[in-house]
Amino acid sequence: MNNQPSGFKETKEAIVEVKLWEAFLLYNRHNLYRTLCTYSLDNAPIEKDADDLATVSFRFMACDWNNTLKDLLSVHNIPVIQEKRTLTEKAALWH
Repeated sequence: MNNQPSGFKETKEAIVEVKLWEAFLLYNRHNLYRTLCTYSLDNAPIEKDADDLATVSFRFMACDWNNTLKDLLSVHNIPVIQEKRTLTEKAALWH
């Protein structure tokens, strides 16, 4: 037995956190920084680490990362420093 209302179920969604060199984004003519902010779950980069001012991190839905953003960065030769996947739980209406 669970404490959820009937008609709700939990689903797991994959989130990808990506670390990039900020200079590659800021000096790109194709405005990739704005595009990444638009797709980002936070509508902006994740708050910067005080020790690492040269990089920037974003969180995306895995489907956006795999279907659009990964290829976009590759086409523009933007290197990905780190890619980390996590699962998050989400309550949704069950039909």
